[in-house]
Amino acid sequence: MSCFAIDQFDQHVALVDAESALTYRYQIRLLEMVLRSLLLGMCDRIRQEGNLRIEAEQLTKDGRRVPTEVALYYRQSPETGAEHFVAFVVDISERRRQEASLQESEQRFRYAMEATQEGVWDWLPLEHLFYASPGFRRLLDIPDTVSESEWLETWDDQVHPADLETASIDAFRTLNGEVDLWNREFRLRAGDDGDRWMRVCGRGVERNETDEPMRVVGTLEDITERKQAEARLLLAKEAAEEANQAKNLFLAHM
Repeated sequence: MSCFAIDQFDQHVALVDAESALTYRYQIRLLEMVLRSLLLGMCDRIRQEGNLRIEAEQLTKDGRRVPTEVALYYRQSPETGAEHFVAFVVDISERRRQEASLQESEQRFRYAMEATQEGVWDWLPLEHLFYASPGFRRLLDIPDTVSESEWLETWDDQVHPADLETASIDAFRTLNGEVDLWNREFRLRAGDDGDRWMRVCGRGVERNETDEPMRVVGTLEDITERKQAEARLLLAKEAAEEANQAKNLFLAHM
């Protein structure tokens, strides 16, 4: 961080620390022009608010543009009424790189979720908040007018009656820390498609000092086609067994 004092009357920029002198000695005239324009254009606003933060690029000696955060502060002497403006300039290159890296990671994750056709959810029980990915909403056909938290409040109506007890017990056991992973297959209402089989996985990842659950995260996967295939396979197996029994009975009476 580097600190500069700005004279209100001639807008002269003065270095007030050694780091600034070393860092900005080769570009002080340019920086003076930048700070002067900021002060002239935003003087009244800084007076009203007491401080102002903006981001601006600075030109280095070798011609590179470095992103910086400029914090402008206003103080008035209670004794003399003299006004003072001070600017702190911080190189935010590393922060920008981290933000870009985070954005890239989030984009990769979003693409991966879209490719796998799964939904992701994030539950904050103590705050009564529930967040879900677009994929989650798409799988369950949640209307745009309904938030994920509102959807969770109607949990008893969303789960098939035959599955409600086991699904709810598993959820509470995960919240209470009795199980590390919630992994259950049950039917959920999915808009006009009716009930569809879903595989829900969840894990408690944060607890407070009294061991109350603060955050549970997980995934949602539509397994309806697999369940239907299993049902067809079971019917075919039962039909084959019945046919085999009928054949054996017929042969036994010959």
